[in-house]
Amino acid sequence: GFMYGNVYDDNDRFERQAVFPKLLCNNAEDFSLAFTSFNKDAVKAGTGRRFLGSCLSPRSNCYTLEVSFYSYTNQNSQVIPYTVDGYIGLGRNVARTFLNYYQLSPFH
Repeated sequence: GFMYGNVYDDNDRFERQAVFPKLLCNNAEDFSLAFTSFNKDAVKAGTGRRFLGSCLSPRSNCYTLEVSFYSYTNQNSQVIPYTVDGYIGLGRNVARTFLNYYQLSPFH
């Protein structure tokens, strides 16, 4: 999986938004920080991520998490098919990452 995040003019806000994907990359083998993208493409202007990012508090972060229906490639370049258990595992890793973020981050 990978994420889309927003681009902000405020450098501090942009840096804060990058923390969660970095933590998720440490917690989930099937998440790629390298494929994560922060943008404000005009094509994505109507998405929930872009809309909420513009109207919520600057302390809030909005992401789109993209995950394949088929597989992911691990660090050994092996293609690993997703299963129900694989998706459940990614969900657990997202939850762990929220815990890590709120335990370690001075940004909340």
